[in-house]
Order: sequence, then structure tokens, then C-alpha cells
Amino acid sequence: ARYALAANAPETADAEFTWKDFQMRCNTELLGKFGNFVHRVLVFARQHCGGRVPEEGTLQDVDRSFLEKIGHLVDLAKLSYSTFHLRKACQILMELSTAGNAYFDLKKPWVLAKQPDQKESLETTIYCCIECIKNLSLIASPIIPSSSQKIWEQLGFSTEISRLLWDH
Repeated sequence: ARYALAANAPETADAEFTWKDFQMRCNTELLGKFGNFVHRVLVFARQHCGGRVPEEGTLQDVDRSFLEKIGHLVDLAKLSYSTFHLRKACQILMELSTAGNAYFDLKKPWVLAKQPDQKESLETTIYCCIECIKNLSLIASPIIPSSSQKIWEQLGFSTEISRLLWDH
């Protein structure tokens, strides 16, 4: 509910709340983009990386580009929060979720998993995806704090995420 309200928050004009918009934001955005990406990466990491965060490995251009995009979107999210633009922060959260899903689909780790000589590439892919999830958790924490904390803990961090916001 908090996410849907923030995503529809008035910034320059009045906002209009509808149950249809609320349902769409919860189902399509939070579950379909954000939740789907986090779930598929963490399940894949558990099955193919021994449940650990793999090493960065050798980055290809696509990996570097993805990591740069993460950094850029995190900077935009920081700016959005610091200027009290919650709607923009929600848009950035969804943009990063979409970028994570697109990267995962582009890299096709399920294909890499079938090729033993591609283990390093697979692990680099999962490393980059987990970097994305880590940053998604940080961006989402002011809006969906309990879910962000659970994701943060699934990544192996014990610190309360609200204490770390933007200090990483």
C-alpha cells in the first residue's frame, strides 16, 4: 500500500487514487517486475552458485554497462529522495527492476549453467544481478521497509537497512 501511494503521490498537482491503479501497481510493478527479478536471481544463485554471492569475475562490456546503469539510477534515486520526489523514486525503482530483468534475460544464465566452461560468466552474471538487488533494496527501503529488510537479510547482511541508506 505504501508503494502504491508513493508512486501516485502528488508532486506538482493533485493525485487521483483508484483501486484499479493500486491493484496494477501491486501486481504488475511490485510483483511482476521487482519481486520477480529478486526471486528468480536468488533462486538461481541458490541452485547454481551454492547459495552464495559469487565473485565479480571478468566483466564483459554488457556487465560493465549494467553496473554503470545501476550506479546512475541509484544516484537519481538519491536525488529524488533528497528533493522529496517520491513518485520519481518509485519510477526509478521500477526502471532498475526492469533493467535487472532485461540483463538477466540477455545473459541467459540458465543456458550458461548447462555449459561447464561458462561457469565464470554465469557467476559474473549472478554477481551483477545481486548488486542490482542490493541497490533495489536500498532504493525501496523508505517505501517498502519490511520487504527491503527481508531481501537485505537474504543477501546475507545483518545490519538494519535503514541505518545504511546511501552509505554503501
